[in-house]
Amino acid sequence: MLKRLIIGIVLAFSLGWLASLAVGTPSVPVPVETAQAVFGPNDVPGPITSLLASQVHVFNDRVEIDMGDMIPAVFTDTDSMGHTLDQGTIALEQTITDPRQVQVGDIVSYKTPLAPDAIIIHRVIEIGNDEEGVFYIFQGDGLSEPDPAKVRFSQLQREVIGLLYTNEG
Repeated sequence: MLKRLIIGIVLAFSLGWLASLAVGTPSVPVPVETAQAVFGPNDVPGPITSLLASQVHVFNDRVEIDMGDMIPAVFTDTDSMGHTLDQGTIALEQTITDPRQVQVGDIVSYKTPLAPDAIIIHRVIEIGNDEEGVFYIFQGDGLSEPDPAKVRFSQLQREVIGLLYTNEG
């Protein structure tokens, strides 16, 4: 009788262990740490994005972002954005639908007649209005001068809402 009880316990334990291997580790939310930023005199304004912290869910085995219309983008390393966008960096971008969506500090992709086959991605350093309407001035983080022409809303493509750095650069 005791032998059957011990065999039953060992068998039940073994089946439970095997079942846990088949199911895997449950996804458990991981708390997000916060830290106070320290800024220096040469800091570049950071992006102001429409992504809310409540839309980002960090688990021990994945990260989920509850936001539609996201497009991943990868880059060639031109050094125009310094180390912000190196080769292998994956940007999560969102289509720009409203001029008010773009703020100084945002990283935005745009088309220009100065390079018709390229999409430029630089940081907004100024927003203004003239006789033609709203315009944006861009500059790469790794460049000492702004881009040469005013950029109009119709030229804007997407804004960066997040960056993932990989080791494939």
